[in-house]
Amino acid sequence: MDDADKSKNPAESKKVFVPESDKVKHEFQEELKEVQRLSESGESPPKAVPDDTARPSGRPRQEIDVHAPPAQDEAIQVNFAENNSNNLEKQKLEREKLELEQQLQQQLEINVLQARSLQEKESLVAESNRRMQMLEAENDELKERDVQQQEQALVKQRDLHNKDITIVNITTRLRAYDEQKNEHVKNSRRSVICYAIVCIGLLVAVQDVMDISMQDYILKVAALNSEIIELQNNSEELRTFLEKTESKNTALRMGKQTIQMQLESCKNKIVDSILKVDTLNSEIANVKNNSGQLQTSLKKAKSEKTALKKEKLKMKSELEICKNKITALKKEFPKTCEDARQTEDSSGNMVKIFLLGVERTNVRCDFYTDKGNWLVILRRSDGSADFDRNWIEYVNGFDLETEFWFGLDKLHYLTSSQTYELRIDMENFNGEKRFAKYRKFQIASSSEKYKLTIGEYSGDAGNSIGYHDQKPFTTKDHDNDDEDSGNCAKNYKGGWWFHKCYYCHLTGPYVEDEVVDRYNPGISWNSWKKSDEEFYLLKFVEMKMRPVE
Repeated sequence: MDDADKSKNPAESKKVFVPESDKVKHEFQEELKEVQRLSESGESPPKAVPDDTARPSGRPRQEIDVHAPPAQDEAIQVNFAENNSNNLEKQKLEREKLELEQQLQQQLEINVLQARSLQEKESLVAESNRRMQMLEAENDELKERDVQQQEQALVKQRDLHNKDITIVNITTRLRAYDEQKNEHVKNSRRSVICYAIVCIGLLVAVQDVMDISMQDYILKVAALNSEIIELQNNSEELRTFLEKTESKNTALRMGKQTIQMQLESCKNKIVDSILKVDTLNSEIANVKNNSGQLQTSLKKAKSEKTALKKEKLKMKSELEICKNKITALKKEFPKTCEDARQTEDSSGNMVKIFLLGVERTNVRCDFYTDKGNWLVILRRSDGSADFDRNWIEYVNGFDLETEFWFGLDKLHYLTSSQTYELRIDMENFNGEKRFAKYRKFQIASSSEKYKLTIGEYSGDAGNSIGYHDQKPFTTKDHDNDDEDSGNCAKNYKGGWWFHKCYYCHLTGPYVEDEVVDRYNPGISWNSWKKSDEEFYLLKFVEMKMRPVE
């Protein structure tokens, strides 16, 4: 624009405000807002007063003409309109903000209520867990007390048995001692009688000898007298005869002394026999006293036996009470199919048990096969369920009307708490049935990828699952097998404890055919085969487990 144009339009050429810095521009905007506020309230704007204090040092003061030309008024009015629209929009935004804050407050209240509900639920769960722990502790205490009472009963029974044996031994010894005593008395009497008879015989013999000797002596004396009369003159012969007679008398005296010594010996023996008889009588009296003491001990033992029998009956009654309490606890909190069988209608297979110790869970049981009480963990019967599922579904389990999978987490929880055995019943499309049974069945935790552990095999189907022992679980989205060429679960359409890849696959696709070859998927148990390359497909299969007693 040239000078002529500037002279024609002096309003355009007049400078209203020329800011030289951002600070000045900011001051101008503040004053403009103040004017707008006063115009809305109906007040007149104040006149601009120059303020030397607000002017930056080193700059010339710039004056603002309050009486703006018409073009500047139009710009101010446009700014007012824009500000009004901005204010309306701002109010609308504030209302929306207020509504959002109210909604947020309501949501916070709902969250608080949900948190309280969750806390109450957690407290209920904790209370249930505590009650279950108390019940389990009481159950363990009852079992321990039962075992102690049984042990005490066995000890007392053994004591009674030992006492009975002792009594029998004492009675036998008493009888033997009585027999020995009687025999000894008889022998002593016989000995005494024999000694007496011998002594009497000796006395009679001595008396006879003495009588005979005296008669001979008298006769000889008479003969000697006659001889003395006849031989008075023969003194030498008389003296010789007298010496002979004297020697004979000496022999008779010595014989008499010997007989007297023998009589004394017989008397001594008779006295010894009498003393022995007295000793035997005293021993018999002692035996009678001991017999009385033994009878007293026997009566005491019998009374103790009676008391022990009463205590045994009392312990039996207490044991029966404990068993009834355990049975009541099992009825109230069933943990196995065997416990649930006492409380539920066992005509069907669906029962409720305290699977995780918190709340009842629907499970399927087999009450009839091999003494029953089996918990069914896998069933394939009609192909109604798709077993080509991901890791989460196999961990949690999936349950349909006729086909289902129990869940790896629940299997780990149960098999880690006690020892379980496994049974697999199967049927092919020819109507033939077989089974495999394993003494031990255990599933490891998620950190070990639910590794399978099985025990000793029995049955008629063959040990196909033995190939999968100590192998982790594999699904199409979790490859844990030992196959280098790919994922076995993805290739054969179902999760399993694969190795390289399988000898049995009970979660494969349901194929209605008699046999399958080695490289096509299906429900198969490779130990049960038609030929080396053709394996029977299974029409029905159930995996089930129960606690080992």
